Amino acid sequence: MLVAAARLTGAPPTNAPAPPPAAFPLRHLELLPPPARVRLVPLRFPAAWPVARVLDIATSPGHVWIDARGWRQSNGHGGKIWVFSPESNRLDPLQGRIDQHEVLDLEARRDGVWVALDGGVAAIDPATLVVDTYAAPQGLTSGDVLGFANAGNRLMAFSRAGVLYGLNPNARGWSRLGDTSGHNLRNLAPWQLFAGSGDWMLVVGAQQMLGRHHAGAEFEEMRAQQWKALPAVVPPHWTALAGDGDGGFWIGSDLGLHFILPETGSMEHRIAPQAVTVPGGLRTVVPAGFRPTAAAFDMARDSVAEGIRDRMRARARLARLGLEMGRKLDPVTPTTRLPGGVRALHADGPFLWIAAQSGTNVARTELLLFHMASRKWVARVQIPAVVSALAVDPENVWIGCDLTRGVSSPPVWVLPRKPLLNTPPARWVPDEVTAAELGTRLAALPVRERAVLAFFAGDPATVASLLEGQFLDPEALFLLAFARDLPGNDPDPKRAEWLRQLHAGHPDSAFAAATRSLVAKANPAAVEEKDAATRVPEAPPLERLFKRRDLDGNGKIDAAEFREWRGPDADLKAYDANGDGVLDPGEFDAALKGGR
Repeated sequence: MLVAAARLTGAPPTNAPAPPPAAFPLRHLELLPPPARVRLVPLRFPAAWPVARVLDIATSPGHVWIDARGWRQSNGHGGKIWVFSPESNRLDPLQGRIDQHEVLDLEARRDGVWVALDGGVAAIDPATLVVDTYAAPQGLTSGDVLGFANAGNRLMAFSRAGVLYGLNPNARGWSRLGDTSGHNLRNLAPWQLFAGSGDWMLVVGAQQMLGRHHAGAEFEEMRAQQWKALPAVVPPHWTALAGDGDGGFWIGSDLGLHFILPETGSMEHRIAPQAVTVPGGLRTVVPAGFRPTAAAFDMARDSVAEGIRDRMRARARLARLGLEMGRKLDPVTPTTRLPGGVRALHADGPFLWIAAQSGTNVARTELLLFHMASRKWVARVQIPAVVSALAVDPENVWIGCDLTRGVSSPPVWVLPRKPLLNTPPARWVPDEVTAAELGTRLAALPVRERAVLAFFAGDPATVASLLEGQFLDPEALFLLAFARDLPGNDPDPKRAEWLRQLHAGHPDSAFAAATRSLVAKANPAAVEEKDAATRVPEAPPLERLFKRRDLDGNGKIDAAEFREWRGPDADLKAYDANGDGVLDPGEFDAALKGGR
């Protein structure tokens, strides 16, 4: 066994294939203030109730309310409300009737904590933890309540089906205030987000936004043209909603951060640069001591090639959309300091806490403090998890995490709030990225990355000028061949030559694999002749099977490889006719006939 292990872990032969490198490498431009040095304190849950995801957090004097989903489905939906008391440092589950329902929203107010449920609404007295429930007998006749909003000094509730309710002055019942039946005829999916701001409310669906004044008689639609101007080929996926307190709303999406005024219907957008890099490598786990097979390298190359084609399809669709709109859409050049899509929002007086995807690691989050009126970034903290919920109290920021993304992290982090709020205004950074700053940052990038950025920004002249005189590897040849390949551009007369060089000099590259069909269409006879000249004759079935089981490629199958094939209890001696401790192809054939 020691001899076999030594052979398996030896250095690969010099002619072994290499994993495909990443395509279109383009690093994230760091435009935010440096991260603040603050201490993150974990809040841990009982080991007997492992948390999968924190959906919502609310704070009231003396308590923190946490809506968490567990890995175990103990009550049909796996959800539970937990109550943390900072003074006593106790974390306890809320018991009672709520435990049998799915929690959809938490809203902490001076008069208690309101809980939106899949069957109505519940109100909790924080001092006694007594729960009052509201359903059809109390006026809530529409089933699942999506969430709450404070508008015009009145608590509003909105159902997934689109019905608006207002809490009566005596807090003993709810009144129906209308619905969205006249607006959502083309939007059959349930509404997703609901919030209030000053005198206004906003409800967000996958394809629509509706605003309503608290004294108005009906909802008004925010026209879709406002967000169809975004540099994306698919509509945004809305993730979070928070009011600014003065009738405006901040909306998070997988594209970035948006602001809307329902009174006027105007919107503004902060779109994070979109990632274009296609990851390289084998993308598979190779057991220690074994070398990946040729098939593994082929699969990895094909995976990168498909990623290249995906990026090209998105580039072409975006260019067509730009032609239809009459303006250039650039998805990669930064126009905001926001590093990625928004995962959670929470308004805190004049400030907005933003949980945004990290620009360098999708499994991490940048927690950003944003001053709403000045549109300036105040502070930044890096969270080693995917953040799913935010809340604040006078002392702390409470950060809920989504652990279903494969990240090891406590379900909740606690962050001191005041040191970040006390950042001097002189250190705040405007969101606008000036042309001078952007030029300086881009000039510091390697030439190849600048060419990749120009390629996806739709600037073929810059691609050609940057790559002039450079070593033309497969990626450079691909960039030159397709820089002008966009709707509205004349064909590049040199494209055929760039592709010929790519396939002649780098036939095994992912870029050649991604463009093989184009070359075949242009000159099928040449491709057929080349393939015939370079094609390796297909091995007979027995030889192919033998090579598949011969993991170290030495022409023999030893005991370790035999057990890997037939199971941990398999005995190679039963088929080792000459007793040399290994199987040659003939003995392997006998083993096959004896049962696979």
